[in-house]
This record gives sequence, structure tokens and C-alpha cells, in this order.
Amino acid sequence: MHRGYRNNGYASEATRIIMRYGFYELRMQKCNSSCVEINEASLKFHQNLGFIEEGRRRRIIYMGGKFYVNILLGITREEIDEIESKHSKIKHQ
Repeated sequence: MHRGYRNNGYASEATRIIMRYGFYELRMQKCNSSCVEINEASLKFHQNLGFIEEGRRRRIIYMGGKFYVNILLGITREEIDEIESKHSKIKHQ
């Protein structure tokens, strides 16, 4: 992504829209994701959306001559409901 468009919330809002569709229209119960341990921006992005770290897989990703940990993340329908409820209350104040 072009640097001028970073940190404006575009990716977060687009991801929230997709997750709402998955959870509320397709009736998904859980969304899983993962990121490599050195990608701090990706980890923070997931955490800001409400994803919770569920595990780590050691030596699973090999890049540049080194092995890295793969961080497993997930978010459930109930967690999305709670987040959406808080956002709704904030918008109506």
C-alpha cells in the first residue's frame, strides 16, 4: 500500500465490513488468522480488531535464512457482538 494511505483506518474498516458479512450474513462462528512474529504491524492490526492470540507454531516460517514463529489468532461471533455493541453505543452518544 502507498505510504500516504497507511494508518488512516482503511484496512481496519474494510476488514470489519468483511467480518460483519461473514458473521452476520454467512453465520460464521469464528474467524482465524495468523502472522509471522516479526510483523509487528500485522499483529497490532489483528489485536486492534479484537483478535486474540491462540497459539504459536515454532520454526514454521523460513525467511532470509532464519526460522520464525507463526502466531495464531482468532475471533468469535460473541467477541464480534461485544465489539459491535460498544461501537454502536459510542456512535449514539
